[in-house]
Amino acid sequence: MSYYLPPYGILTGAAPLQDEPPRAWLTSNPGKSTADWIAFVDRLAAELGGSLWPVFRAGASPAGVEIDARVDRLLEADFRMIGALQHERIYDRMPGAAAGPGSLDHKQLFALEDAGRLGESLGQYDDTFEYSAARLLPALILNGLTDTAGSFVLQMKKRHQRLRAYQAAMLLPQYGADFFHIEADSAQTPAFISGHCLQSLMGMAAAALALAGVHYTVTPQQRLALMQYASDIGDRRVFAGVHYPSDNLGSWIAALRLCAEITDGRQLGQFVAGAIPLSAIHQRMQAQMREPDSPYAAAMTRLQELIDANA
Repeated sequence: MSYYLPPYGILTGAAPLQDEPPRAWLTSNPGKSTADWIAFVDRLAAELGGSLWPVFRAGASPAGVEIDARVDRLLEADFRMIGALQHERIYDRMPGAAAGPGSLDHKQLFALEDAGRLGESLGQYDDTFEYSAARLLPALILNGLTDTAGSFVLQMKKRHQRLRAYQAAMLLPQYGADFFHIEADSAQTPAFISGHCLQSLMGMAAAALALAGVHYTVTPQQRLALMQYASDIGDRRVFAGVHYPSDNLGSWIAALRLCAEITDGRQLGQFVAGAIPLSAIHQRMQAQMREPDSPYAAAMTRLQELIDANA
């Protein structure tokens, strides 16, 4: 039997959101219009709605997002995974190959990234980058995610209107009785899909390409560190209870679908496809694929197809 959850509500802090394509999509598709972009976003939202979180139908009756048996199992699995991660206190661990005395743990890195400071902790993941390259990274990430993604994440959030986990936990005590989250200033929009997850992947992938454009050779070790850094940024949002695991799963699919729409998408897609399996969230979902009727199975199968296509 279905029940309904309210939509998150109007996106806050900005004028009404327009479905504008990112710059990279416009330059990659000179013969297409904004209507073509909107059709792409609508198709993707429908695809993710069929396997993960439903599309919100404004004006439908009864009002709200319908939670059928499949979506209820997804909620249960999401809260169970968040609870397991928090029970392990994974957010107190220090990530990165170069982590040592003075390094930051996931919780501290989450706070920096919540404030928009992406790329500033590169040295914790790899301390072999030249100073000039490490100094450039935050700006390259910002430029890259703006160019390749624009307001794409917000456009997806508007279509799905998923409550944040702390909101759903108050309405669903059977799943959220022991739930807690770390306050996040940036968590002022619907949960699905995760902005930090998609934007860190797209921004870091674009930054790696841009470094080559300024004649900096990124070694295989450094590229792997950038991939791990990018995947951890999205994971930390789940560790903190700001996002559900399935928000990240939707973001991974969306990122790879977006890569296929832009000119440099093959190179970007190779980076993104290499980064996703490094995610602790992805690894736990992979383990759950052995369980019968895993609510992640259909989306994980689709994700693997996209990863294989970009290998």
